[in-house]
Amino acid sequence: MSTEKSGWGGWTLDEVRLVLEYDQYEVDLERSLTGAQVCDWIFQVAHKNWATPEVTAGLVRALDDLLQPQANLCSGGENKEMSNAELRRLVAENAGGQR
Repeated sequence: MSTEKSGWGGWTLDEVRLVLEYDQYEVDLERSLTGAQVCDWIFQVAHKNWATPEVTAGLVRALDDLLQPQANLCSGGENKEMSNAELRRLVAENAGGQR
């Protein structure tokens, strides 16, 4: 099942595979278990030729909606790590919520 939210700049969530998709590009949420990994995805996308400011901002909003990284991955400026189980729980809880 795929979910697309307003404000995500065209990104959709594949809830089965736990990936965010834009066109043919995928961000694997199971490789987003630390603040550094989430930051890496954001900057990888930002440097793509096709990534407009709206696309990059949409990815940031999608990651924020789903993973709540300020609370779970980088609060207080500290890099934190979550388990796969925690990631799955957060995505399941937050995939239906609207910003």
